[in-house]
Order: sequence, then C-alpha cells, then structure tokens
Amino acid sequence: MNAELHSGRENLQANSEKKRANVVDGSTVTDKAFKILFAGKLNEKALLAAVGVGKSGYAATEHITMLALDAFEEGKLSEAGLMQVLNG
Repeated sequence: MNAELHSGRENLQANSEKKRANVVDGSTVTDKAFKILFAGKLNEKALLAAVGVGKSGYAATEHITMLALDAFEEGKLSEAGLMQVLNG
C-alpha cells in the first residue's frame, strides 16, 4: 500500500482519465471509437476501421493524432497501430 501511495500511479491514472475526458467528447465517430477502445471494448483493428484509416482521403487530424498518442501511451494501441493512424 505504501508503494502505491508513493508511486503516484493512482494520480497518473486519474490525470490520464481527466485528459481523456477533455479530448474524447463523443461528438464524432472517431471520439466514440477511441472512447470504446479506452474502455477495453474495442480492439485495434476495429478502431482503425472506424476511424477510416486506409480509406481514400483519410488524413490524421491533430485531434486524431492526440487520441492515438494517448491510446499508445496507455498501452491501448500498438506502435504499428499508431503508425497506421498517423500515416493512413
């Protein structure tokens, strides 16, 4: 318990959840897909399809890039998945 208190793990997790709440407002398909990914109910392949990676005209916006980086940072998106989101 003492290690948990001093590790800051709970604080980091709370900050991550607050940051995600500010970024993922659910108003777009992309927001909804990342929200479901963060909840552990969507896999990477389905996320990439929902976001439109690989479709003609797809380009990662700054918003999509931030969501993908947050997902990568939290271990919800692999490095290969991150690169797909960033490069289409």
